[in-house]
Amino acid sequence: MIGYSMGGRRALADAGRFRKAVIVSAGLNAPDHERRMRDEEWARRFESEEWPLLMRTWSAQPVFGGHEVPRREEDFDRAELARQLRAWSPAVLPPPRL
Repeated sequence: MIGYSMGGRRALADAGRFRKAVIVSAGLNAPDHERRMRDEEWARRFESEEWPLLMRTWSAQPVFGGHEVPRREEDFDRAELARQLRAWSPAVLPPPRL
């Protein structure tokens, strides 16, 4: 299993299922109000914002280094993307047990 960011959290949640894992995820023990508010803002944008603008601003985040990956709206369920942001935000999950 290889997990990065949210995938890292998923890997930790299912760690007993794998013989080996590589997990890369920063700030796992830092739930905070600011992060929760930021993730909620993104969730709302996924629910309502025009897709091309949303993808430009999403890709412009420092974590992506401005690399824009073409993503077609019809390939995604916007409500599910918003739900995932709300459910898997590090700010709402308990710290992982290592």
